[in-house]
Amino acid sequence: MPTRLSAKKALEFLRNADDTQSVTSDQNDDDFADVDDSEDNSDNEFEVCSDGDDDVENDDDEDDEVERHIDESIESVIQNAIQIDFDSNLDKSSRSGVIWTVLKNFEETKIRKKITYNEKAGPTTYAARNADSTMLSCFLLIFDLTMIRTIMNCSNSNARNEDPNISFTEEDILAFIGVLFCRGYMCPNTPVKEMWSKLYGIRLVSNIMSRNKFLKIIRYLRFDEKSTRCTRVMNDKFCMIRELWDRFIKNSQACYVPNQHLTVDEQLLPSKTRCSFIQYMPNKPDKFGIKSWILSEVKSKYTLNGFPYLGKDTDRPENQLQGEYVVH
Repeated sequence: MPTRLSAKKALEFLRNADDTQSVTSDQNDDDFADVDDSEDNSDNEFEVCSDGDDDVENDDDEDDEVERHIDESIESVIQNAIQIDFDSNLDKSSRSGVIWTVLKNFEETKIRKKITYNEKAGPTTYAARNADSTMLSCFLLIFDLTMIRTIMNCSNSNARNEDPNISFTEEDILAFIGVLFCRGYMCPNTPVKEMWSKLYGIRLVSNIMSRNKFLKIIRYLRFDEKSTRCTRVMNDKFCMIRELWDRFIKNSQACYVPNQHLTVDEQLLPSKTRCSFIQYMPNKPDKFGIKSWILSEVKSKYTLNGFPYLGKDTDRPENQLQGEYVVH
C-alpha cells in the first residue's frame, strides 16, 4: 500500500522545496551577474558588434537553464520523500474511540469478505409447517390468535365499563384489521367516515364491516388491562402495548432466517396524542410521533427486532455511544 506522509513532514518537504528553489535561483542570479560583469569588462577592452537576434537567443537559453534547475530540485525533493522510512506503528484513534489501522500490502480491505455466513435465508421450518396456501395463515404466523384474543379481551373489558352489553369477537377484531389494511393500501389520505360513502367510498370496506361498528371498536380499543396500568407504568412507560410488541418480535424471529446484510435505523410512527415519549424530529415528514429502533433485512425489508425510544436511555453506559448501544 503506498505510504502516506503526515502533515508535519509534508510541510517540511514543502519548505525544503522552497529553499532549494530559492538557492537555485540565487545561484543563477549570481551566474547572470558574473556574466554581466564580464560583458561589461569586455566592452571596456574590446568593441563587440552583435545583432538583436543574438540577444534574444541568449535570453531563451538562460530561461531554459533556470527551468531545468527548478525541475531537478523538485524531482530530488520527491525522490527523498518516497525513500524516507516511516514508523510501522501508524495506528490512529479518533475522538469517538475508532482505531484506524494501516493495512499491509495486498491485505483485504472489505470486511464483508472476512465474514463467514453459512445460514440459508428464507422461511424457517416452523413457518413452512404452519403456513398453508392462504395469505391469512401467513399473517397469523406473525400476528397470531393469542394477540387477537388479548386485544379482544382488553377492548371488551374497557367497553363494559360504559355499556355491559357491548362485546367484540375475534372476527370483529380481524375485520377491523382488514379495514385498516384497505385504508392504508387504497385510500391512505381519505377520512375514516368517507370510506363508507356511496359516492367516494370503497365497496370492499362496506362489505367487511359497518361504519358504526368500526368507530365503536376505535373508541374502546385497548391493548392491556387498564385496571392494572397504574402500577405497571411506573416500571415501564411502554406497558400499554409491551405484551403485543414482544410477541410480535418473537414471532418475526421464529418465522424467518435473514441473510448477512442487515441494517439498523430509526422509524417514526406519526402521532400527536398525549404521551410522555412523543418525539419531535424536524427531518421527518410528520415531525411528531413515537420513535423506534428497527433491525431489518436489507433485501426483503423484513423486521427482525426493535424497541421504542422512551426518552433518555438510563441503561446505556455514559462512555458508550448511542449507535453502539442500539446495535448491541
